[in-house]
Amino acid sequence: WYGFDTWYFFPTFQMNTARLLVAGTVVSITAYVLYKKQTKPKINDCCPGQAHGYLPQSSNYVPLGSKILSNSTTIYVTGSGPKAIVIFHDIFGLHTGRHIQISDEISKHGFTVIVPDFFSEQSEEFKGGLNKYKERGYGGGLLRFLYLLVSGKFKKFQMLHPWSPICSDIWYKDVVPILKSSGFKSIGLLSFCWGAYPAMHVSGESGIDVRGSVMFHPSFDKCSDNFREDKNYIIERAGKVKTYVISTSMVGVVL
Repeated sequence: WYGFDTWYFFPTFQMNTARLLVAGTVVSITAYVLYKKQTKPKINDCCPGQAHGYLPQSSNYVPLGSKILSNSTTIYVTGSGPKAIVIFHDIFGLHTGRHIQISDEISKHGFTVIVPDFFSEQSEEFKGGLNKYKERGYGGGLLRFLYLLVSGKFKKFQMLHPWSPICSDIWYKDVVPILKSSGFKSIGLLSFCWGAYPAMHVSGESGIDVRGSVMFHPSFDKCSDNFREDKNYIIERAGKVKTYVISTSMVGVVL
């Protein structure tokens, strides 16, 4: 009975216990999912069975390009080709995953690759993206993502980055001057997940002749809904640019 009395009359103890149970359940389910993905990959998963899996950037990788401090953000530039590709990073930020390494690989094929950091000027809680400049790996990144989703901070972070005025300011004040002053023969866009949101807006804007856009598992739809934008209008304007979409089902669609 003493145990029952302690549980019943001390609400703080109840709350802490409940939190531990919830946390334990989330960790157990996540561990199980990760184990199943590693042991029995399925073709219809987000990444098909023949995929390489999570490929983090090597800790000793030496970038080929350099970071430029622009008016309001940091821009990674690599390569010196006559054609430019602008890469739009995912919601975890430019400095995580393999954004830098992928940019360098593309530059080796004769392109100048420009990667603006859309999250550099943020509060300390979100500075640099959801991962805050840290490479957390697949498991750690997934746990943090679940925490941010449950706590409501994921939606809060998204709402900090509308196209106008946040993303558009970075595009027009930091990226466009570089593109115009360099006199590139052509310009293409490459985006990952969240990055498709600003990339779609860029495709529909005037002033820069974008020849093509490639989007990997784009999140434009939900991001645009969050800001209550006229999606049909944005898509119609962006339709002038030939776009190739690699969706989560690994199906390419030309818009």
